[in-house]
Amino acid sequence: MHWEPVPVADAALAMAYMALGRNSEAVRVASRGLEKSPDDQMLNMACGEALFNLGHYSEAIEYLERALLNSPDQHRVHYLIAEAYLRSGREEESIPHYQLVIEIRPNDFEAHMGLGNAYHALGMMEEARGEYFKALEIRPDSRQAREALESITRIDDE
Repeated sequence: MHWEPVPVADAALAMAYMALGRNSEAVRVASRGLEKSPDDQMLNMACGEALFNLGHYSEAIEYLERALLNSPDQHRVHYLIAEAYLRSGREEESIPHYQLVIEIRPNDFEAHMGLGNAYHALGMMEEARGEYFKALEIRPDSRQAREALESITRIDDE
């Protein structure tokens, strides 16, 4: 008798590989599962996140967007898509995804920082300042948020 893995098993195995830092193996396992179940949310999420971890942002976005098709309110998926856009220099495309994360989770420090970074990169300093302030309200001891605010202040002073 030949055993065929089900999508849930492939997704779980891919996630386990990611937890071990073995992202290439995670992509391989998730891709194998996607051959049989191309619309499976968990497999697309696992493949997208592993590709993200490997720095393959454009490929990651494709899988992560597919993971949203049946469940558009997944804040983690939106966050990864936003980060992938930001890291690949597509700041403007990251903004609606960060905004969705913040809509779902208003106190998400990383989403406020990411949105601030996107605004900053686009030269939208007032919007960036507002997001960095919100991040500081969430984590008052955040060095990252303070440094981001200071960088905007230096730009304003020049």
